Amino acid sequence: MIHKFIVCVLVVLFNMDAILPQTNYEKNNKSYHLVYIDVSRSKERKDLTDRLIKLIDEIRTGKDDFLIYLSNGYKPEILHSHDIQNIHVQNLASSLQTLNTSSPVIMFDKDTILSIWDKNDIISIKNNGNLELKYKSVYLHFFISSELFRIQEIELIDRFLLIKNLTKKHIDPTKINIDLLFGRNDSEAFIERKNQLAKNNWTGYNYSFTPY
Repeated sequence: MIHKFIVCVLVVLFNMDAILPQTNYEKNNKSYHLVYIDVSRSKERKDLTDRLIKLIDEIRTGKDDFLIYLSNGYKPEILHSHDIQNIHVQNLASSLQTLNTSSPVIMFDKDTILSIWDKNDIISIKNNGNLELKYKSVYLHFFISSELFRIQEIELIDRFLLIKNLTKKHIDPTKINIDLLFGRNDSEAFIERKNQLAKNNWTGYNYSFTPY
């Protein structure tokens, strides 16, 4: 009886060893995307919606993991890659046209996103104590107004990443990609920042600025 029990335990452990590396392997060959959307100052949202849906399609085609976070005061809308269906994307596109949103509460948004990450974290701690990114790269896509960007860039990017230790000290910064998407009529602050980063990008993160 004891012999059979030991055999069963060994079989379970063997199967776990077979499954877990595969899970880690799959993540290491994927990217992770956070798509953060603030439309509280946007009245005309068709171009924004079209660009957002295109981005979601691109991410889903690549089979990457992602989190869609529509900021709306204390009532955000959240979509996860593991349970999103085409109907959810269609509903999101429809709601963006008529949704009356509240201004972002940045600290609340950060806490909410980080609590989600903690349940299915994007980093792990190796045996030597070093941090390791579970994904080959992380993308933060921000659909935000120039006003929010000017006031909250540090909170949205630098301090946000610092909380998860996604910094030069721990993880190769070139694996972190900051994608700032903005309306063509709201470009001044973003272009100014792009020019500044061209002269001095101390973080080492990859920045892209995309008008829609």
